[in-house]
Amino acid sequence: MNATRSGIIAASLASLLTGVFVFAFAIPGNRRMRDARRELHALQADVQCHQAVTAGLTDLWREVRDLADQTADFDRAIPAAHQFTETHRRLSQDAVACQLRRRSIQPGRVVPLAALQHESLGRLPRGVMVQPVVVELEGSLSSLMEFFVRLGGWERTHSVERAVLRRVSSERSEVTRTTARRPPTIACELLIHTYFMPRTGGDLLARRD
Repeated sequence: MNATRSGIIAASLASLLTGVFVFAFAIPGNRRMRDARRELHALQADVQCHQAVTAGLTDLWREVRDLADQTADFDRAIPAAHQFTETHRRLSQDAVACQLRRRSIQPGRVVPLAALQHESLGRLPRGVMVQPVVVELEGSLSSLMEFFVRLGGWERTHSVERAVLRRVSSERSEVTRTTARRPPTIACELLIHTYFMPRTGGDLLARRD
């Protein structure tokens, strides 16, 4: 009888201890584990989100850089500034290189491209402005041809709207025992249009002053 009672008491104590362990340690421990897992999953989600944002910024920067590379030629062809000084310098350098006498380089009045109704340049973007430049040169025909070749190699978009050539002189000089004719001097007047995109934008097209 005592043995049976002792067994019952022992079993009850074991059950009680098990219950105490479960409720005091196991259940709170499992709850903490679940909370820790949720925090870990949330942290992983944050990390993945930051990685996605970083990857997106990297891709965006790469696209911006590629776009800048692609538009570099456009910036040189149609600069975002007037730059007549640069045009004057380039024309003067080419004239000297071709052994031409530069009589004058005169800028005209800047006008919107739309005002000229220039069909051959219809694919240029809205807002482009036109700077006419009148160039007067003198020299041999071969020197003028070389100048035209150099002009065609410009990176900046331009067009030769008019070219007037006229003979100036035909001087003679003594060469040994024969009389040779020097190459005739040719006077050339060019009307060149250069183009630029003003920083103020396309609203300048509305101006007709």
